[in-house]
Amino acid sequence: MVAFREAKDSSLKTLKDVRTYTQFAVLGSFPLLENDLIIRRRRRIAWIGWSTGIILSLVMIGFSVYYYYSVRL
Repeated sequence: MVAFREAKDSSLKTLKDVRTYTQFAVLGSFPLLENDLIIRRRRRIAWIGWSTGIILSLVMIGFSVYYYYSVRL
């Protein structure tokens, strides 16, 4: 459903989209304004996500090794 909605969306979101799909000169654009709090929050969320993924991967590998040796014996 998400892929269908994304494929149906024909809006121009970036300056590159406007330049690619139209031949109009771009007179101005709104810059993306982010303060330090938003940047730190995004970095923290990314760090937590990567850390969680790595820890879960290591746990799954550990359980796989444990299962392998418990079944083998």
